[in-house]
Amino acid sequence: MSAQTSANEFDSDRQRHLRAFADRLPGEAERLTWPLERLHRLRDERLRALLRTAKARSPWHAKRLAGIDVDAVTGANLAAIPTMTKTDVMEHWDQIVTDRRLTLELAEAHLERVASDGPAYLLGDYQVVTTGGSSGRRGVFAWDFEGWLGFGLTRERPTFWLRRDAGGDRELRRAFVAAAHSTHPTAILPRTFAGSPLLGVGRSFPATLPLAEIVDGLNRFDPTDLFAYPSMMLRLAGELRRGQLSIAPRELNCGAEPLLPDARAEIEAAFDRPVMNLYAAAEVGVIARSYPGSAGLHLNEDIAVYEPVDAERLPVPAGTTAAKLLVTNVINHAIPLIRYELDDELSMLAEPNPGPWTGRRIADIEGRVEGTFVYDGDVEVHLHLFRSALGRRRQMVEYQVRQTPAGADIAVRTSAQLDTDALSRELVEALTELGVTRPQVNVTMVAEIERSESTGKLRRFIPLTRPGLGTATSRSVSELRIPALADEVVRLRQWREADIPAQLEAFRDPLFERFSDWAPHTPAGARAHLAEHEQARQAGKHIDLALVEPGDDTVVLGGASLNTVDRQLGRAAIGYWLAAHARGRGVATHAVRLICGWAFEDLRLARLELTCGPDNSGSQGVAERCGFTREGVLRSHIPFKGGRRDTVMFSLLPGELR
Repeated sequence: MSAQTSANEFDSDRQRHLRAFADRLPGEAERLTWPLERLHRLRDERLRALLRTAKARSPWHAKRLAGIDVDAVTGANLAAIPTMTKTDVMEHWDQIVTDRRLTLELAEAHLERVASDGPAYLLGDYQVVTTGGSSGRRGVFAWDFEGWLGFGLTRERPTFWLRRDAGGDRELRRAFVAAAHSTHPTAILPRTFAGSPLLGVGRSFPATLPLAEIVDGLNRFDPTDLFAYPSMMLRLAGELRRGQLSIAPRELNCGAEPLLPDARAEIEAAFDRPVMNLYAAAEVGVIARSYPGSAGLHLNEDIAVYEPVDAERLPVPAGTTAAKLLVTNVINHAIPLIRYELDDELSMLAEPNPGPWTGRRIADIEGRVEGTFVYDGDVEVHLHLFRSALGRRRQMVEYQVRQTPAGADIAVRTSAQLDTDALSRELVEALTELGVTRPQVNVTMVAEIERSESTGKLRRFIPLTRPGLGTATSRSVSELRIPALADEVVRLRQWREADIPAQLEAFRDPLFERFSDWAPHTPAGARAHLAEHEQARQAGKHIDLALVEPGDDTVVLGGASLNTVDRQLGRAAIGYWLAAHARGRGVATHAVRLICGWAFEDLRLARLELTCGPDNSGSQGVAERCGFTREGVLRSHIPFKGGRRDTVMFSLLPGELR
């Protein structure tokens, strides 16, 4: 089928969605201000309908729901139903779907057609999308007609509500700087509902285009509303400040990546507009959205059940960070996702909802903003270029992209043989178009991809580090910059791979082992540990620095860190350790003073915490010499060497450092 034929067929098929969208959008917008109890009643009605469908038409779910009284279920009592994961979906796809005509093979063939010929409906009713997710594992998800309509309505109703509330009648021109291919929701959703008189004119600009081309297109289009990945919106803010971009959109929306505080502040200052942050997932739809000028994001309470849980899948209260979110999507019956695990750390806000929207609020999602690789000549390549090419391959199970000076080395784990040469050629061509000089991309099929020794998580994108200081060449606005800290006793610098032997020797010291249980014991574990901390530094959550001799930075004395950094709350924690040969010289005291002074002066933090075991008199002495106040003992505070340990809590406020 030709691309033109496919486009004509898609435009014909989507007319049903356009008509239903126009009929229902005004009523959907009203739900933003419904009382929470009313929203939950609607959600629970949809939940029971979903469970009935799943029990009757999904062989996989029928077994899991066999003992469940569907008519008695509400969003508050789902604990008896087992959770499910993306791995479950991909391994049991054909048995999970509720339409026996649907198969994973058919869905994959459809995605290949969409990638080559453009958007289309599957079997006249379904949209199929793919996602790599934060874990790097590929997923394929089908949406039925009603579910896809609900996805679109939920995405667009805040804009409609705000425009109607403001009495606006200005013509809308909506620009999207996001995915290039219609296999991803940020590309296909706008195309499905494009042309609706309620939405105005829309135009998409793939994030993988050269920045100058995106800027030129936006200047010509002059959008009234702009959606972009946060990493792209930040780059556009820079172009606006430099005078290259000359647009003045009245509404800014970000999504698909974490919007971190520093990025939000810079974007809002450049555009002189508040940003609406959107938290969505290809599997679930738009989970939450922020109200302009207010903290947090309002959950869309009528489309899903949300269960924030800890690592053991036990509920966590508001104000506590959850290890993951269990989501039950109640609007899509095609592939029932019931207590589906999203590996996003988030917390429900405990304070009262200021309105006007009534959905409960979550704090802004934070995490690694996988924005760009930066190559020689300051050529920036958005990582969606890799995500898109890899995610479109039906054989893909998971992947890891490691930046190289001339391109990337990519490890892939697949379910079947993959044409790695074709994938490499596609990426080389795309990198060449963006200005990378003579790019090289090596794709290797592997049995397993190395994961973090401590967390078990897979890093999807690993930026190149430059020799010497090892500064990452992927950019993140929130990253903790390496400070220049030194005095006559100690210098603090970034860790190097050459430091690993000294680290491992220090970690074998009996006194270190007495008070610590976190350290790696192998070169591979140490490298993974350094890589994990580098990722956390770029995300703005943790910085780990080597303590070295001021006159010889190859002599490692120990380590110091600023961790669990939360710039919104203005607090962080201090950690430190010393090699045996460096003790008794004041190294730890001097290092802690230096890092605390930097945290207060440069990061503008309002509170620093320091914790240690009750029997660690050395660490307590360092805290007291630096001016920390002992607040008390946290009983049975943390797991430690197979049991639990009390923790002494110290704190330091600005002006108290000595």
